[in-house]
Amino acid sequence: MTPADLLDLAYPYALDAVSPAERVAIELLRDRAGPYAAAEFDAVVATVHDIMAVLAILDAHPPPPGLEPRLLNALGERSDPCPGHWWRGRRWGSPR
Repeated sequence: MTPADLLDLAYPYALDAVSPAERVAIELLRDRAGPYAAAEFDAVVATVHDIMAVLAILDAHPPPPGLEPRLLNALGERSDPCPGHWWRGRRWGSPR
């Protein structure tokens, strides 16, 4: 296996698009690679994770109005499930 092959595996590895057995095999290949190849693999994985985090934030939408009470009602919960705790009275997404 060449360092380029290991880098090709970094993308599906970072996206969790491999089976558990493949994940273990890729990690073994990474551990046996030279320090530069391992560092490049780690950099690709970190970059993919960073890009996915940015995309998740850009695609985020606030919940529709009234979702929280409807969910709590559907679950049979009170609107204040844990009285006396720090989150009492907070709405989703509101600062502390």
